[in-house]
Amino acid sequence: MAQRNEPELLQFQQERGSTGFPHYILSRAGIVPDRDWATVIYVLPPSLVDHLRPRCLALEPTDYFMAALGVGATALQRLNPGARAGGLRNLAQSSRPQGQLPLAWFELAPGEGEHRQLLWAAMTLREARAYAHYTAAAVEGLEPLGLLMVTSAWQGKADRTSDYRFFRWQDEDIAAEQSSLVGSGWLEEGGELSTSGRSRRQAIELQTDAHTNRLLAQLSDTELEQMLQELPTPSA
Repeated sequence: MAQRNEPELLQFQQERGSTGFPHYILSRAGIVPDRDWATVIYVLPPSLVDHLRPRCLALEPTDYFMAALGVGATALQRLNPGARAGGLRNLAQSSRPQGQLPLAWFELAPGEGEHRQLLWAAMTLREARAYAHYTAAAVEGLEPLGLLMVTSAWQGKADRTSDYRFFRWQDEDIAAEQSSLVGSGWLEEGGELSTSGRSRRQAIELQTDAHTNRLLAQLSDTELEQMLQELPTPSA
């Protein structure tokens, strides 16, 4: 919702002086120790997290995190007042995720109100899926920057550098990682995925989907349909 420039989130960040990556870090990972932010956020360069650490700590991470969750719920309620948390909340509560950040979200009390519970459930499940994705990538030998680069090539983006430059990876890091990916057979010299690289990247996606499929397998068709009816519409 912050990327969509929803007014509640923009006002919150302006009032707190947290516009940009401090909000991104704390609204996702403000409930884990600051020494672990770079690891659990994953896509940000550790040097950037270290640079922002004093500013983030000054915002009182746990309090900021809880306030951001409340503001997000308010925005979600405005966008889709009829959304209900029931099915997604129940799925999140039964998920028992792995990984430090997913567990931190899972162990957080959802709080009161349909939209706050819905946001909690969505983030709990999102972080669990992200962790499964990162774990599958690690098995294939990819580091965070390598996964960003391989994924951009796999998705066939016109500007393959947009994602990792958005997350402030430096040119020298990008050049070194591209050389490493070429050497390990992921990429061709021009930056395109090799045949082997495409197959291995597809395997990561299949492993990620398998994580979600295992969660959804516990629901009947009727329960799945009911959950879909409860959730915000795609246009919200």
